[in-house]
Amino acid sequence: MKRLTAFSVAALIVGFLGCGPSEQPALQAPTEVPVEEPAADSAGQTAGSAESDSVAEQQPNAPKPESQEPGPLPKLWDFSAEWCPPCQDQKPIIHELEGELKGKVEVKIIDVDQEKDLASKFNIKAIPTQVFLDKNGNELSRHTGFFSKDSLIGRMTAHGFIN
Repeated sequence: MKRLTAFSVAALIVGFLGCGPSEQPALQAPTEVPVEEPAADSAGQTAGSAESDSVAEQQPNAPKPESQEPGPLPKLWDFSAEWCPPCQDQKPIIHELEGELKGKVEVKIIDVDQEKDLASKFNIKAIPTQVFLDKNGNELSRHTGFFSKDSLIGRMTAHGFIN
């Protein structure tokens, strides 16, 4: 009976808290590829340009086309697995934040069983683990174990992701 009680208590503690903090590797920022500008001819025109540029280029206050993708966003990555009960408790909160913060923060659930290389790169030792990355992909902080919505929002506010 003592063994069963001790095992149950240990399982609850590990399940709720995870297995402790791990190191914080930084994600490498993508390498920028230099873009060559087209050469100008003797009249100052670049190759392929016409004398009349588009209206948006002539008017500095003209709205830009909406097809442009936003720049890089800060990130909240939740490392989890389908078989992990605390991860399943965390999942609805992550999905809720994903909808609320669309276009402001990249919120993503990463299954450690499907993304083993990424989990290894981030030295994930216990799940769930939430990793907070700046817009360049540098790790700012992490939390291991279940993290309430208010705590997640507080951490993102502290990092300047949201106001």
